[in-house]
Amino acid sequence: FLIDPNTVLTAGHCVHEGGAGGVYSQNVLFTPGRNGATAPFGSCGAETVEASPEWLATATEEGDYGWVQLDCLIGELVGWFGYTATGDVTGATAEVRGYPGDRPPGTMWTMGGSIAQVDAALAFYAMDTFGGQSGSPVYDPDRPSCGGPCALAVHGYGLHGAAPHDTYNHGIRIDETRAAAIAVIAAANDRTDDTPPTVTVTSPVEGTTLAEGALVAAAYQCADEPTGSGLRSCEGTVDDGALLDTTVGTHTFSVEAEDGAGNVAGVAFAYEVVAAPPA
Repeated sequence: FLIDPNTVLTAGHCVHEGGAGGVYSQNVLFTPGRNGATAPFGSCGAETVEASPEWLATATEEGDYGWVQLDCLIGELVGWFGYTATGDVTGATAEVRGYPGDRPPGTMWTMGGSIAQVDAALAFYAMDTFGGQSGSPVYDPDRPSCGGPCALAVHGYGLHGAAPHDTYNHGIRIDETRAAAIAVIAAANDRTDDTPPTVTVTSPVEGTTLAEGALVAAAYQCADEPTGSGLRSCEGTVDDGALLDTTVGTHTFSVEAEDGAGNVAGVAFAYEVVAAPPA
């Protein structure tokens, strides 16, 4: 889950096998809000994937978190989770949201409940999870200190072993030490998107003259740079593919695009429509 415009916090075992002999994940792709085969906001690749020193050294649950530094700023478009250094959050309202492998592929599910108990490293909860949800945020849906959804833990494990591990699903708790480390991680690849999107219009052509009543469709497209913040909007005088106004007179055609960071670009020009000659 995103914790800033281009940093994804996840479970350590999602990015590295763990332990001294483990290897890192390859060809990592991040698709926010995926819904089955649909990628509503596109996808971003990874500049780097890393795991906590504890996970790399010992591969134990108590150090099982990692992160992905993205090659784009998609969080500017879709938003991100807050996170907080948690003490004893036993009883706190919580949700866990992710992509469980026992549901249709690529569909997002949310389970609600509360934190049942915590220990020095982990948070435990009875909320339903399944394989494939590792790295999901365990979050308070509305915590004032975060101004909204606020991650308390990173889901990692189902039932196994001895109590309370055999009673509750659980994941690494974001305590003060981890929150401080995560803040440093997130800041390490801070950058901004100052590049506006591009707008290309192929119909109508600037300065063109059309005949009255002609059936001419608008054709245009907008795009943001691959490493940018994603395209928020692309709006023209009429929709792309819709018919232009071909009543007699001078008409203005315009298209404006905005990216996730608020950069705006646009084009505007006039075209003429003349009366059709008599039959």
